[in-house]
Amino acid sequence: MKLEAWILDGLILKSKKMKKILSVIVLCTLMFSCQKTSKHDKKTDQILKLIFQEGDPTSLNPHRNITHIRCVCLNKLLFEGLTRINADQKAALAGASSVNISKDLMEYTFTIRKNSWSSGDPVTAYDYESAWKEAVSPDSICLRPDLFYVIKNAKEIRNREKNIDEFGVKALDDKTLQVKLAHPCTVLLELLANSIFSPLKKAKDEPSIFNGPFIIEKWNKTKNLILKKNNNYWDNEKISLNTIEINFIKDIATGYSLFNNGEVDWIGSPISSVSTEDADILEEQKLLETRISTLIFWIQINTKHPHFQSKHIRKALSYAIDRNVINKSITKGNTPISFLPTSMAPFEQSFEYNPEKAKECFDVGLQELQISKNEFPEIELSYFINPKMKMLAQYLEQKWNKILNIRTKLIGKDWNYFRSSQEKGEYDIGGCYETALFPDPIDLLQRLEKKEGWENKEYQENIFGMKNTIDEEQKRSFLEKALAILGEEMPLIVITNANQTFAVNEHLKGYFFDYTNSVDFSRAYFD
Repeated sequence: MKLEAWILDGLILKSKKMKKILSVIVLCTLMFSCQKTSKHDKKTDQILKLIFQEGDPTSLNPHRNITHIRCVCLNKLLFEGLTRINADQKAALAGASSVNISKDLMEYTFTIRKNSWSSGDPVTAYDYESAWKEAVSPDSICLRPDLFYVIKNAKEIRNREKNIDEFGVKALDDKTLQVKLAHPCTVLLELLANSIFSPLKKAKDEPSIFNGPFIIEKWNKTKNLILKKNNNYWDNEKISLNTIEINFIKDIATGYSLFNNGEVDWIGSPISSVSTEDADILEEQKLLETRISTLIFWIQINTKHPHFQSKHIRKALSYAIDRNVINKSITKGNTPISFLPTSMAPFEQSFEYNPEKAKECFDVGLQELQISKNEFPEIELSYFINPKMKMLAQYLEQKWNKILNIRTKLIGKDWNYFRSSQEKGEYDIGGCYETALFPDPIDLLQRLEKKEGWENKEYQENIFGMKNTIDEEQKRSFLEKALAILGEEMPLIVITNANQTFAVNEHLKGYFFDYTNSVDFSRAYFD
């Protein structure tokens, strides 16, 4: 059987057969379990049990782990910034008790709330100032220093053009933090809710004390992480959970079995995966929940690669794939209408499947590169080791070979290694889900200003325009022009708008998602 048929037909038929078999097993299991107590009984001990499928956190320092969604969920438990996103997805004051905003939206003065580190020391404005300065310092290993560029002189300091003393953040005293901006930002309070803006003690080091709702009790590397309630937390009375146990389990089937046996309380996005077969079973049991998210899957193309410097080659790769098939049979997501998540897209763009156009663009690209089809090299396609990602990689390999005669080498990597390679530009082609860290498309778009060799002056001018206006009509105009340039240049390929699917202990309440598609368990409880 051809690979294409195996991917598009064989797996579907296999799933149906497996579903019948597994349904019988599940039915028998349910009949037996009805004679016992429910697997997901109410927990009077208030212990939450979770799974991190991608293993140990890369770090406990928010400067170093902000690009890993399981770490973002963990950060919400360990740290408290000036603001926190609440259940209504609004920015609420948290580490700050009040804020004074200038009329031109260029200066914010925060009063720091009375709060303590887990060591008992008070959290001060100086803790914020020192942590933020470390993030933008030229030698910092902060993964997203660009998030600080809204602050006056942050970008210039990072680029060694100005001194750290010129940074627009200053602690006026223990309780007062002054923040001056480089340009107006109507979503600053939402931006500051990201844990990368948390105060830190000794910001260069791995944290050992925390100011959030929970602290680390024990970390057994490669096995589990145990959190306990932080009695020094300022809002401690509203924290119901006593303990959170996080097990590191890579195997999807094992994770499902633990959930099915009532040994974990959550399975699925954003901290683990659910196989297609298991999702079908959970759906039949009416346990599967689906959430429309702002996650979008981008295939990153390293345009430093000499053969990907032609936009026509990149367009050929895009025309050669059928997103409707991918979303129906592999990712189970929604076909994209833009380079942005649907909720952020100002208009629809075309991502058609057209093999003839793919061939035409490829021929034009080969002429630009002055090589023949036979001289086009084998390319490496990196993917995160996950059943769906492997299926997607196999599909891309098959389509690019069949339509464009491109040879592709598939390289599966563990998540931490995969993401690190992406961030360092050590790949030919590789894709993963991306999300905005604050409710503005500028966050996603500014990541592409200088990406692995692709730079476009007009694109950069439109991003600059978006940053420096609060007029909604002007901002939309800049946004539309920037998206049009992406459509013409194709520095990346968009595949899907993702839905988040998960199942949860029916007695667990009080958790909620935010616009970053991470979940906040800090106020969760068992009813």
